Amino acid sequence: PNGLYQVTIHAGNITTMSIDMEGYYTIMNMTSSGAMASTEILVEDGQLNIAPVAGKPNTEYSISTIEIKRLGTAEARRTRLFIAGDSITSTYYPLYFDTELDPGHRGGWGQMIGNYLPSNIYVQNYATGGQCAKGFLNDGQFAAVEHFIEAGDYFMIGFGINDQVDSNEDEFYQSMTEMVKRVIAKGAVPIIFTTEGKLTDFDTDGVCYQPGRWYKKVAQEQRIHYIDLHDLASAYFTAIGYDGAERLYWINWSGEQDTLHASREGAGQMARLIVEELCRQGLTAFEGNIYDYGVSNDITLKSSGVYDGNLINVQNLSPYPQKIKLLVNCYNER
Repeated sequence: PNGLYQVTIHAGNITTMSIDMEGYYTIMNMTSSGAMASTEILVEDGQLNIAPVAGKPNTEYSISTIEIKRLGTAEARRTRLFIAGDSITSTYYPLYFDTELDPGHRGGWGQMIGNYLPSNIYVQNYATGGQCAKGFLNDGQFAAVEHFIEAGDYFMIGFGINDQVDSNEDEFYQSMTEMVKRVIAKGAVPIIFTTEGKLTDFDTDGVCYQPGRWYKKVAQEQRIHYIDLHDLASAYFTAIGYDGAERLYWINWSGEQDTLHASREGAGQMARLIVEELCRQGLTAFEGNIYDYGVSNDITLKSSGVYDGNLINVQNLSPYPQKIKLLVNCYNER
């Protein structure tokens, strides 16, 4: 029957794979065979079309298993927070580790922010590595956001790193402005954020700061919320010092210190800073009770109580090799 469904995808043999439902992206860039991801979607015509999409040309992609659970009628749909961004914000797999605070586990704050929010907000993270504002607008990701977003939802958007290489300031401004205006037209609430900066932003006096670029103009012109994550992160990093900040950045596969991308713990800290700033700006929908996620230099990470403590690792699933397009007919059981 029609209603709200939770769909869980277990990847087969893949390099990078996204999931299309009803003709629009719903899950972005699953990586590694056996990866698992879930999403919530409304079924309004008695059927649900699901298709895997290759994340990169000429690479393997397939679905091993699909789990579908009906959550209720359309009224059960929660307020959604849609996120647009790049590798700083995107989701990394596997989603959970037994040793979550290991600096070898890369993280994006978009995958962590749901832990800090009340349970009546659902996060839909469309951020992908290497993306710029113009690309997000034109590559199908914003089309999905615009299709699924409803009045009262939230749309957080922030680019700038890759725009300096693959685009320019004018294209950044035009693309950001267009997306913000189109989201406002749907009755949703846009929020612009900046990136958090790099570990190398520390100066010789131990102060971490580099001025942000490009973002504030759009926020001021459209009179919307603006989160300067770079300022927030710079103040936090300066407070905990270089050594404290270093452990919040990812140790890559070669054992080298990454100075741009966060560890899973660092991504959690960025998410915490963002949610606290959202609440400070009066967005009461984001307020909620929080649990201890971990500790970094005696500063406790905080988030909501919705996490149940069960860590899931599905890397040992035996995938089916074939590529599939699935049509699910929804009907009442007799």
